[in-house]
Amino acid sequence: MRPVLTRPRLATILLVFAAAAAAPITGLAEGGGLPPWQTVWRAAAEPALGAVVAPVDLALAPDGSLVVVDRELRRVQRFAADGRVLGAYRLPGRPFLTPLAVAVDPVRERVYVSDSERATVASFTLAGDFLTEWADFQQPEALAWGEGGRVHVYDRRRSGLLTRSPEGEQALDNIPVQVPQSFASELPNGLAVDAQGQIWFAAEAPVVTLPPILYVFDRQGDIAPPRTRLDFNPRDLAFDRAGRGFMLDGLGARLVTDFDRRSGSYLALPIQRGARALAAGSAGEVWLLDGPSSEHEGGISGLTVTGQRATEQVSWRFPSLAAGWYQQPTYLAAAGSDICLADGTHRLQWLDAAGGGLAQARRPFAAAVAGLPDGDCFVARARQSNSLDDAQDPDVAPVGTQRLTLERHRRRGAVAERVWTRDWTEPLTASPPSSLTALAVDAAGGRLVLLDASARRLRFFDLAGGEPRGERLLPPAVGFAPWNDVEVDGRGRIWVLDFVRPGLLVLDAEGALLRELPAPAGAFRLAVLPSGDPVVLTARRELVQLDAEGRETARTVLPAPAAGDSRPPGDLTVDGAGRLLVTDPADAAIHVFGPLRRPGGLWLPWLGGGADVDRVGAP
Repeated sequence: MRPVLTRPRLATILLVFAAAAAAPITGLAEGGGLPPWQTVWRAAAEPALGAVVAPVDLALAPDGSLVVVDRELRRVQRFAADGRVLGAYRLPGRPFLTPLAVAVDPVRERVYVSDSERATVASFTLAGDFLTEWADFQQPEALAWGEGGRVHVYDRRRSGLLTRSPEGEQALDNIPVQVPQSFASELPNGLAVDAQGQIWFAAEAPVVTLPPILYVFDRQGDIAPPRTRLDFNPRDLAFDRAGRGFMLDGLGARLVTDFDRRSGSYLALPIQRGARALAAGSAGEVWLLDGPSSEHEGGISGLTVTGQRATEQVSWRFPSLAAGWYQQPTYLAAAGSDICLADGTHRLQWLDAAGGGLAQARRPFAAAVAGLPDGDCFVARARQSNSLDDAQDPDVAPVGTQRLTLERHRRRGAVAERVWTRDWTEPLTASPPSSLTALAVDAAGGRLVLLDASARRLRFFDLAGGEPRGERLLPPAVGFAPWNDVEVDGRGRIWVLDFVRPGLLVLDAEGALLRELPAPAGAFRLAVLPSGDPVVLTARRELVQLDAEGRETARTVLPAPAAGDSRPPGDLTVDGAGRLLVTDPADAAIHVFGPLRRPGGLWLPWLGGGADVDRVGAP
């Protein structure tokens, strides 16, 4: 039965037809050339409430609810103590840019949020109503509520603490805080006010070779003696209503309490995981904010600290993002009828042929992906230790090293499972250091081809189990790491893109050089069409097709980003249907080109976007 072409569907087809026809395409030959722009896939504007990708700060409200700042999703959410999401705090008509810290005034029931990129501090009612936004900052980060409803703000660019009344008026002069501007922690510094009205400021050391910082200031802004040398790394701090202070040790999963500034003694209590932030309530009530690891989402734990013992009372995880929602889509590869995608939320996802989500797995620091015709996905990851790491996460690189990982993943329905892992660590001082730049599958040879750009080599691994199968040095080239992409064509030839020269190397299956071809200026990603012709993606947002001699045969330009962001696109691949797919991190989009359909001599772009569409002349 032939489907009926309804009026709304006809309008959709005409719009897509017009968009494809308007794309600037040149040099198309009959039966060849680049396919026209077809459609664009975009995730919803915002994922469902509850999910948290990069939690960085936590505050406790007087009703026992918890406020969490998510730097990556740029939102601030409120949760009940049992994990139920209660709502979000939003600026009117504009988004947060880089929210970093939150503080709650329990008397006035106000919530304060710092946005370091917007250079503002916003205030809300506890229920979520926007009140005002203070804009006389340069880079506000840590926040704390103090006596009289005053709000203390650490402004990194001013190297000082600024204090404001509840109405936003300056209450104290700037208190200088000497924290190096090169300070590399990705978390807001610890800031809290004790029962005596003293302001405590703790700056976590970005690396173990630098000293951590702990300042205590009196009500007048003067340093309160004595000064104490620390032998732990204060990541965050808080005081409960009984006046007992608590600090997180950024070098290990420890909760520090009963700190004596005169002697430097303290009590260290082990906690289950390395936490990023903490909040305190009634006597001995402590809440810890965990970040995500390679295996699970972040979450919150509630502890009761009695004497020298901490007892966990409640623990829960933030819900996962829905598969198919992505932010800053970057690396992608065809995997049979599916698409493998790595994006800015540290996940490896499977998308269907219309861009809908199928499954996902948390894989932080992805550097490249590849796919097999059977639907399996490969991912290369490279990570170094930083201030966000959980020291107990086995996936974390030891200090002073980088951990390099290759993995094969398989989708079974909506569940992703890991088939094998091959990982190793090397010192950051290695010469040359390894960089996992691109992956390609040599299905006929049963190999995974890894491009190690800085070491100027190709490394080969077994598809079935990940065992190493040798390596091949690349020819000399200009620049530190000029090689940027690798592909294997249907004849088993290896293509390597040099984006500095720019040019293409064509190698045989053993890595021996067959020939060199020129490439357009700005070319930085590569795909090979079923015809054997290479297509390169340029920093000018162009797709350029070349022939066997490296001559340009067709060119098309990506649609301009909706937000007007001119950053280059991310990656491209050719799927099993012969379509070209291009990630566009600047536009949070995936562009789809072709293929052509010529039923009865009439061509129409295939219509995607996640819903079934009637096709004219479909058999």
